[in-house]
Amino acid sequence: MMKKNSKNNQKENNDAMKPLNDELGFFGLEPPKVYREDQAKSSYRKTDQRQSSDKKRKSQRKSAPSQSREQNVNQVKKKRKLKKKFRVAFTAVGLVLLIAIIVLVLSLTVLFKIETVTVNGAKKYNSQQIISVLPIEKGKNLFLIDKKGAASKVEENLPYVYNLEITRKLPSTVIVKITEPEFVYYVKNSNDTYTYFDDNFKILEADVKSAPKKGIEVKKIAFENVVPG
Repeated sequence: MMKKNSKNNQKENNDAMKPLNDELGFFGLEPPKVYREDQAKSSYRKTDQRQSSDKKRKSQRKSAPSQSREQNVNQVKKKRKLKKKFRVAFTAVGLVLLIAIIVLVLSLTVLFKIETVTVNGAKKYNSQQIISVLPIEKGKNLFLIDKKGAASKVEENLPYVYNLEITRKLPSTVIVKITEPEFVYYVKNSNDTYTYFDDNFKILEADVKSAPKKGIEVKKIAFENVVPG
């Protein structure tokens, strides 16, 4: 019904304006246009939409550089944080290494000097005999002991030392544990003397006049140029 009424109103307006339009046309003038309310509203809407779109574009243009600035600032902050963390970690590692070096130098020079040497397990030799052969000096550093070299030297000079173990006891004690052979083997030489040896065929004694009281005789074997140890 509204559409029919609007059409009728428009027709009536056109009929009413026809004489005026005819006269204006005679003088070469453009007749006035009749606008409807909905056309005016649509035109206003279009202008509003254009203005709003222009505003959005302007706001986007303004917001784009601000966002890029914020991103740059955030990146700079992240880089600074990473650099700070790296510096802290590097400083901590450097301090730990420095402390370790200082402790190592003090341990090898000032601290842990040998004051006591203890011998355990020796029966054939007394402690003084073993210490006199042992290449360990009091006042030297506890961690600079050559264990293998000391053991081989003692076993070579004191044949009845079957095995030697050296342990450190902080802050200043060296403990020497002696193991002697369980059995003594011997052979009778052609000159009626005896040669003692252990199960590793290390010569314990040579040219002994009598056989050991507790020993195991081995026959059909002969030694030449024997040297104890």
